[in-house]
Amino acid sequence: LIFGSQVKRLLPSIITTKGHDLSMTLNGQFIRDTVLASTDADHRLTAEAFMTALHRFLVPIKTTMDIHPHHVSSRVEAQTTLPFMIPIDMSLCRHLPATAYSVYAGGIDGKILWNDLIRPLLTAAAQADKKKTEDVLAQADQQLVKLGITSSIENLISGISGTTMMAQTPGAPLPGYTLAIPRSPGVDQALGALMKRLDSELPTEGMSLPVIIPNLPIPLTLICDATHWVATSDATLASTWTTTKDGGWLASPLGKLALEKSTKETFL
Repeated sequence: LIFGSQVKRLLPSIITTKGHDLSMTLNGQFIRDTVLASTDADHRLTAEAFMTALHRFLVPIKTTMDIHPHHVSSRVEAQTTLPFMIPIDMSLCRHLPATAYSVYAGGIDGKILWNDLIRPLLTAAAQADKKKTEDVLAQADQQLVKLGITSSIENLISGISGTTMMAQTPGAPLPGYTLAIPRSPGVDQALGALMKRLDSELPTEGMSLPVIIPNLPIPLTLICDATHWVATSDATLASTWTTTKDGGWLASPLGKLALEKSTKETFL
């Protein structure tokens, strides 16, 4: 798939599979140049602001994927740095059962994420609407206040620091889905406001509570531990998250492979 100018023909880059089941090459610089070239003069400054905010992603990226009998392995190579990504804490995965078949984890430094990505994007969005960044932030903060959240949008995002994890576990008729996010004063307050709107309350540390969301047929449980909030539709995992020190996933073949491939600097 090639995007190009009507006056200058672009030729596709050479892609070598090197024996992989799937290979994909993305040239972010071409995307940036094409967007700017196709933007009229009235909107060029705004487009440049968005491209600048996203500059860490507009780079050459190569992705490969290989399908194995018991797992799928993929590798992404990008010529960039992501300062807001921090090493993941693999010990968070110890809560998962050995049968978990899909696990994603990423380490995030919210303060750097805000300064390096979120605020520049909001600045570009403000520029597109011919507003000041401070006015956009004030509007966002006002919306949070209406929801019962006194923390500013900046403090809410900046306060998130640690490992976020998503996992899938076997279940019937649907698999179990689990999301764990780091706790912070802002996140605690936001979740508290959400639970209040659902006529419920937050569980205390080490405890869990069922969450009933109107028109959502999937039963959810909210768990509070010392470092994370965990929402899961896996009833068994909900009952063992805070009571079982080792669910067995890290010792499973998939867990061992993840440990083998990761280092102290692995952030995703």
